[in-house]
Amino acid sequence: MERLEVGDSDYEWEVHRYRYSVAARFVRAGDVVLDAACGIGYGRHTLPEGITWIGVDRRPPEGAREVDLRTWVADLDYDVFIGLETIEHIDGSLDPYVGNAKRAKRAIVISTPIIPTIHFNEFHKRDFTPASLEALFVDDVWRVAHYETQVNNVYGIWAFTRREAS
Repeated sequence: MERLEVGDSDYEWEVHRYRYSVAARFVRAGDVVLDAACGIGYGRHTLPEGITWIGVDRRPPEGAREVDLRTWVADLDYDVFIGLETIEHIDGSLDPYVGNAKRAKRAIVISTPIIPTIHFNEFHKRDFTPASLEALFVDDVWRVAHYETQVNNVYGIWAFTRREAS
């Protein structure tokens, strides 16, 4: 599956809604939230009220910006970066995507499959393990604040926070 669309199964929607519920734990009133690869934009309705939602996607819904996450360098400020089921789709360098995530002032929430998928999902360009995903984000500034698996250990959901922020 490349992206959720209206009419997809209730199960797929529930699984993805849960990922946004994890992200919502790291969002505070007044935050600016960058939702990278926001799809049709339903995630904005699952996040707390009182935030500024900025959606970006290659095929954005109304009210979001069209960007290519493989090359885009964010030109705005945001408190929380959300990238759900996105990083595995990026071919080429991950530097722009990871760089945009690390521009967040407080938190990054990422989800991706943690089992091999590129052999059967034509839209996936790379596979991750928990260790390989964490290696992209954990450094002197960022730490793992939350990690869990979903759907029988097929997906990982991470929240990274700045070491000085909590």
